[in-house]
Amino acid sequence: MRVKKAGLGRGIKEKIHLKTNESMVAAAPGRIVTGCEGPSSGIPEYDIINLLRYRADCRGAVGAPPAARKAWFPQEEAGILDMTGKGNLLQMAERTIRSERPSAQMTLHGISAATSENTLIETPNYFLEAFSFETTGPFVITFEHAGAPRFRPDGYRPGWGAPVLRKKAISHLSIKPKEVDWYRKPDLSDALAALKDNGFFARYDRVITYGGSMGGYAALAYAGTVGADTVIAMNPQSTLDRKLVPWEKRFVMLGQSQDWSDPRSDAANGCGQARKVYAVVDRRFAADWKHIIRLPAHNLHVLNIPYVEHSVPLHLANMRALGIFISDIILKDDLDETHFYRLMRNRRHLKRYYNVLKRHPRVQASPKFSAIVEKHCNDRMELGALK
Repeated sequence: MRVKKAGLGRGIKEKIHLKTNESMVAAAPGRIVTGCEGPSSGIPEYDIINLLRYRADCRGAVGAPPAARKAWFPQEEAGILDMTGKGNLLQMAERTIRSERPSAQMTLHGISAATSENTLIETPNYFLEAFSFETTGPFVITFEHAGAPRFRPDGYRPGWGAPVLRKKAISHLSIKPKEVDWYRKPDLSDALAALKDNGFFARYDRVITYGGSMGGYAALAYAGTVGADTVIAMNPQSTLDRKLVPWEKRFVMLGQSQDWSDPRSDAANGCGQARKVYAVVDRRFAADWKHIIRLPAHNLHVLNIPYVEHSVPLHLANMRALGIFISDIILKDDLDETHFYRLMRNRRHLKRYYNVLKRHPRVQASPKFSAIVEKHCNDRMELGALK
């Protein structure tokens, strides 16, 4: 059995048209491209470069190339999708999710695990990879942060939080930029708006956007575009528009250099309709806190983790505390804040926490206090996760 890729004609902007009977072209070894004459009905006026259908196991090889996935999941031949002028972006995605739904469980090397129907949509600047386990329950849209590398051509890499979501069999869509760009290119907003307008997200009980830093900005900014019920944003930026945040001196080359002129560039305008917005932040770190206070107050829930600065996700991961966002916010829709802050005390066992604390003016001003913090720091030799 083979899993084949199916791409689309380049659409309106590049004016590249292939006749239907001449549309099967060998683009690369193992790749088949299906072209179309003119744009398909309902497709936004930008390129949909590629669309891949495959089936995966929630414990499978996240980020594996197609050859590896074929080795893991050989039971189905996806075939070539017909993109010859009929159907829209929603119908393309539904073909991958609703056709021949798999059984709830499969056995893989003796391990029973849920399977999903998946879609990889490639636009000029982004990969959108959806994993659909069920057609009800929560649906999470995740956005990557801006950490290295700058250029990210691998569309099969794991998305932000995707490995955990897959293990929990939670349906989700991973947004993966080809280059760090603060999600400012128009093909992403067009793709998300098209999916939303055609009812792709309506099948789920709740839509949740989730990300950190650059991804936290996107989780806020695109909440209205996808009709998100809940937003989880970790140390996000509200915008990098110099006119709105003249005090922001970080992210100059890759962030502030983007186009921030359109109305959706200010995340404060994008998250107002969400029912709940969770902003996870170090309130004592002014560079991040100034962005939080720009957000609407009526739906904002601030989760404060002092003295972690702009490393909230890293500290949460090292404390093994990211799971509370899955168990409480995503699955239960009810965060136990008492339990959350009890977990946050574990940061006292991390050396990186004391490295931040050493730089605090009160610590540096007191030799006694500085010696205490230094001792705790030296007692914790590892910078990694709690054992």
